Amino acid sequence: QEEKQIIRLADRLIAQPTRKLSSPSETFSSKLTIEQKQAFQAILQGKKLALLEGHAGTGKSYLLTALKQAYESEGHHVRGFGPDSATSQVLQEKGFSKAENVYRFLFSLQNGSRTIQKNEVWILDEAGKLGSRPLLELLKKAYKHSAQLILSGNSAQMSSVERGVGFHFFSQKYGAHHLENIQRQKEESQREIAQKLAHGEMSAALDSICKLGNLKWTPTKENAIETLVKAWAQNNLTNPNEKTLILAHSNKEIRTLNEFARQYRRQVGELEEKEYQCETAFGKLYLSCGDRIEFRKNDSELGVTNGLEAILVKASEKRFTVQTQEGRRITFDPRTYQSFQLGYATTYYRSQGRTVDRAYVLHSTLMNKEMFYVGLTRHIKNVEYFVSEEEAKNISDLKRQAYKHHPKESTLDYLILSDLEKEHAKNLKTQTIQNLKTSPSLTSKLKGLGLSAWEEITTKTQQLAQKTQDKRPSQTFFNPEIEEKKSPGTVQKVVFEEEETKELNFQNLEKPKQPPPPPQKRTPLPEEKQPLLKTYFQSVEKASTLYTIVKSEEELSEKKSPHFSEWQKACGVRNEHAFELHRACKPKELKAALTPKSLEYLLERVARHEQKLNKNTRDLNAELKEHFETLLYKLFPDGPTRKDHKGMRFGSKGSLSVNLTGPHAGTFYDFEEQVGGGPLRLIERTLCCTPSQTRKYAQEFLGEAPNLFTPTHFAHKKTLQEQEFVSLKPDPNIPAPPLKQINKGLAFYYQEKMRHTYRDSDGNILFHILRLEDKTGGKTILPISYGYFQG
Repeated sequence: QEEKQIIRLADRLIAQPTRKLSSPSETFSSKLTIEQKQAFQAILQGKKLALLEGHAGTGKSYLLTALKQAYESEGHHVRGFGPDSATSQVLQEKGFSKAENVYRFLFSLQNGSRTIQKNEVWILDEAGKLGSRPLLELLKKAYKHSAQLILSGNSAQMSSVERGVGFHFFSQKYGAHHLENIQRQKEESQREIAQKLAHGEMSAALDSICKLGNLKWTPTKENAIETLVKAWAQNNLTNPNEKTLILAHSNKEIRTLNEFARQYRRQVGELEEKEYQCETAFGKLYLSCGDRIEFRKNDSELGVTNGLEAILVKASEKRFTVQTQEGRRITFDPRTYQSFQLGYATTYYRSQGRTVDRAYVLHSTLMNKEMFYVGLTRHIKNVEYFVSEEEAKNISDLKRQAYKHHPKESTLDYLILSDLEKEHAKNLKTQTIQNLKTSPSLTSKLKGLGLSAWEEITTKTQQLAQKTQDKRPSQTFFNPEIEEKKSPGTVQKVVFEEEETKELNFQNLEKPKQPPPPPQKRTPLPEEKQPLLKTYFQSVEKASTLYTIVKSEEELSEKKSPHFSEWQKACGVRNEHAFELHRACKPKELKAALTPKSLEYLLERVARHEQKLNKNTRDLNAELKEHFETLLYKLFPDGPTRKDHKGMRFGSKGSLSVNLTGPHAGTFYDFEEQVGGGPLRLIERTLCCTPSQTRKYAQEFLGEAPNLFTPTHFAHKKTLQEQEFVSLKPDPNIPAPPLKQINKGLAFYYQEKMRHTYRDSDGNILFHILRLEDKTGGKTILPISYGYFQG
């Protein structure tokens, strides 16, 4: 209901008549860029509710200042607001001298300590950080006093901590004036990084930061903190007048960084020697004159706001005097006001909206896309990013973390059942009334007209009541001690018709199921095989990281991700490591060491790599067959033991038969060991190589084969018939014919003793080899192939 109220009030505010400026002066927009001028003119001539959306560093605050001056020039009273005191302080630095926290304004207005003038203009900066409750009350006040409301923010940055509609939803519904050109960073390389971050190209942005040498890797988190503070301290020595900021995620990290920063300042003599120990709301704190402190709680009597920074200039046990950047001095008793801390470092959230010369950012695994964007765009001159290998193993892991996205969702993004039912009932009623009004029956027409008039009166009454309700200030907002009432929900038992007649038979109830057994303990692999498992898991993690990056980049653009090829290569390496691990281990070892799911993934990746190997093997075999005689010379330099028109025999007994003609050219069969195959298998058998060594040898041989000399006794001249023979694949369903059908002459002299079938890696029949023996015991072989001679 709260968010629906916001939309209703925003609609009414937009519908209010607006008083456009008579002649917007060029004086206030002369220094604006083209796109800033366009937004400037559109807002001045626009509606009562205007939205300004721009990337970090596009000059939103600069434009808001120009708008303030233009409105004030024609007598409008302009108020500047921030969702917190830190943002209102930044607005004050930009020219909104009386900018204040929106909460303070709303409570003061409710209590009667603020007077609203006619035709006021209210400007809210960093609107995305404001929750639904204060935004609703601000809209109520703006509508009541007919104030012009300008909301400025950036959807890509961090949103409200409490529940909120979200600036992104508001911008989409009502339309925003956009600023795209980044002005904050002075150097082109830094602007390009900010531009990439603004468009969600986190991977490319981190690559650019890395190329500039600003991505600092350290072994541990402690090293990262120490390295960061040293870099910060060194810059303070060389550039003492620059504004710097240290950024981190958690308050614990902030405290550690603050203490380290103070320690280095003491070592170089920037702080007075005398120290004061203070008990603060955040723990024990040591301070000296010269320390930078940050106030963390509003105090109207002291004139301090949450986020205000100052330098300690004078100190005693009962009295601290600090000086702000504007030169204002504040004195307070540290024993009574205890909400302060050292101010060298701050969180990403509190830094949003700030601009400094140099930023030093500490990485955290809890960072998301919005935090990366805010943290790495606060600077004008340079940003350095410090990452420990404990939190990001490599650049790919860091990129994966940078793509984590935690969008703020609104209930307005969803339809609920009750809304759908109401809409359906309304449409049904409207259709019924329309049918009555168009009925030929006079009675029905009169009934339809009466119902139509009653429906109109009812609707207007409800709208008036709703409008009145929307104007009322929220009691729970202005009186936090009042608990917000919640409508009790209804609980209804649901019984299916087919179950209504069933009766429970308690005797047949199943016994409670036993709790699941504890997870089975894994047995580690033998020590010598553990490096293979570690390498495999490292490659799995790299491929997974790249997959996350590729998917995120493809969501942002229709083009193929620039990391797609790198991901494909990583998947290939992962599958190869899975294959090597599987080959080195016994099935029982893997089953004991891995979970069932991990083992399933491993076997799937092994199968993929084997498919790739089979394809590569077929391709290599085909190439090797084209240089088969030269390969034989390399493998058997002593030459064949005998040779005929079909092929050659090697070995002392001539048991290794190599085919050089016909469809089986490039194959071998060893009758002594009963094995055969193609060129790759011949290399592996002859040189006693592993499969990977075999492929490497084959590739090296093919690279030099065209330039190798082949002796004449290895060369085989093909006959015309052999050159014209066209091979066909045998039909596995038809048995090979007997010797008598093949050659009656051979069948008269020889008797078939054995038949060997050759198959490829997919199990398809290639050819048969017949082993024949004559009446005197003489032996020979006969290859059988299928095909025809051309012509």
